[in-house]
Amino acid sequence: NTIIINRAHALGLAQLYQLRGRVGRSRAQAYAYLLVPEAAGLSTEAQKRLKALMEFTELGSGFKIAFHDLQIRGAGNLLGQAQSGHLADVGYELYLQLLEQAIREFKGEAPEDLTPEPEIRLPVAAYLPEEYVPDIQQRLALYRRLSGRLTPEMVDELEEELLDRFGPLPSEARDLLQVVRLKHTLRRLGIKRLDMQDSFAVLQFADPDRLDVKRLLKLVQERPRSIRLAPDQSLRLALPASGSPWDRLTNCLKEVESFVKGD
Repeated sequence: NTIIINRAHALGLAQLYQLRGRVGRSRAQAYAYLLVPEAAGLSTEAQKRLKALMEFTELGSGFKIAFHDLQIRGAGNLLGQAQSGHLADVGYELYLQLLEQAIREFKGEAPEDLTPEPEIRLPVAAYLPEEYVPDIQQRLALYRRLSGRLTPEMVDELEEELLDRFGPLPSEARDLLQVVRLKHTLRRLGIKRLDMQDSFAVLQFADPDRLDVKRLLKLVQERPRSIRLAPDQSLRLALPASGSPWDRLTNCLKEVESFVKGD
């Protein structure tokens, strides 16, 4: 039930995790001793490996260890501009959501709201530039926070934190925060998908029963050129001709509120 690893700093993170896993069975207390030189003599990467190994000891650590190994060695353009900065596309987030839900069920806790996140397609580049947040671990931690179900107030607090830590936000980072704010509005209105084009937006609702059909049909009859209802119950709304994409969307969604019932 005890393992002693000499010169642990010379081993990879996955190797150390596998070796540590060789001890500790049943109810017997296990011990893993990692012998290394003084911290001053360790490389930055070695310190990160040992820190990750000490931090992750609970259920699901294997996947987290592998992910941190990816962070330390580099992830290329995995979260760069080509991916639009959406951490959900990585797959790691989904795994953690499923794991957290299973743990909640095992503990008998109330299940978390698993309503799918709205799908958004906008003609903007929304991400955290590498030049703004150079450290990949910090960027991944911020993406992790931004992928949660944040309220506008929580986004405002995070924006203040970014300003304090990294300085004025570049346009890509500002757009990323706007996307998070937009997701909150779409969830509140029951919209599961939004596609924005140059002159119009197409909305799909998760629960069509939340629509005030009488009010909506009246608007469609009054303004057939600006509001159209498709057979699949998706809605096409004309956008104002001027203003930023966010101002145009805000005005559009304010009108949607007039024919969407409350929860």
